[in-house]
Amino acid sequence: MAAEGEGKQGRRRWWSARPWVVTVVSLAVAVVLLAVVVVVILISTGAGDEAAAAPVRAMSVRVVAVEAAEGYEVVRQFVGQVEPARQSAVGFELSGMMAELLVDEGDTVERGQVLARLDTARLEARRHELEASLREARARTELAEQTYERTTEAAEHDAVSSREVDEARSELATAEAAEARAEASLTTLEVDLRKSELVSPFDAVVARRMVDEGQVASEGAAVFELLDRHWPRVRVGLAGDAVRRYAAGDVVSVQVNGETVAAEVRSLLPVRERATRMVDVLLVLDGELNDLRRGDTAVLSVERQVAGAGYWLPLSALTEGARGLWACYVVETDGGAARVSRRDVELLYQDGERAFVRGALAEGQRVVADGLHRLTPGQVVRVADEP
Repeated sequence: MAAEGEGKQGRRRWWSARPWVVTVVSLAVAVVLLAVVVVVILISTGAGDEAAAAPVRAMSVRVVAVEAAEGYEVVRQFVGQVEPARQSAVGFELSGMMAELLVDEGDTVERGQVLARLDTARLEARRHELEASLREARARTELAEQTYERTTEAAEHDAVSSREVDEARSELATAEAAEARAEASLTTLEVDLRKSELVSPFDAVVARRMVDEGQVASEGAAVFELLDRHWPRVRVGLAGDAVRRYAAGDVVSVQVNGETVAAEVRSLLPVRERATRMVDVLLVLDGELNDLRRGDTAVLSVERQVAGAGYWLPLSALTEGARGLWACYVVETDGGAARVSRRDVELLYQDGERAFVRGALAEGQRVVADGLHRLTPGQVVRVADEP
């Protein structure tokens, strides 16, 4: 242990006696560090030069040519409903028990076809009674005629007085009146019997049935609801100046259940709805109600031309701008390189996949069609369809 301590002290005395050695070592370390820094700088400078010398890879974009126009066409859609030309809730003029129903809901009927019958047992009995009364009245009339003829002949020979002739004439008139009354009563009964059968007033489809057999139908109560089969129509409410575009007799196209149906303008009602300020237009469809349904939705498209200079662009060529405007990117050639510049435009109308805009554009300019989120103003690009 004593020897080890003496060794350490000897080394300290050696470094203390030679201070120039410490200076030399420090200078050597500094030189080495400086050399490392220089090498790193040279390597970095060489890589930067190589990067600067490498060509810039331009982004490929798809462009469309700006299309100028003097206006655009606005299509407004008005919704209406299909309804039959005629619809009627038919019933009996007489009250009575329902004896027979010959049709049901959904059936197609012809004009004059019997739909239902009432129980006519009491009317049949009454007819037999009136027929007997009529035969009795006719017999009395025949007897009164014979009596009057004989009385008239006797009066010519002064066998009877004038009073007897007048009485015979009066009896004949009374008998004839009774006969006429009996005939009228029988005719009335025949009418009641005919009215005990309910017939269709037009070619129709049975929409609803309100009663069943055995039920007593009151006078005037509806038994069936009928819808006219022919020439169904559409009632559409038009707003604003769209009404002035049509007149009676015009042929238009209407979308019903996704299908296009030809229709003729029947009339424009002379009343504007107070709440909606719309005017109803009646359109007669070329079809049968069997193919359509009451209440089906019908759409009438009304086109209106709006004048004003502008340009058509695809919607994908627009991106949101500031202050409610939109923007697009125009490809311009600058010193042989294609660069994009941002142009603010005003969106006036959009139709499906196109937009009608107004702004600092010119017809024929190349506008980037899509992928605008990858672009910045001044960026170098390459048009996809160019080498």
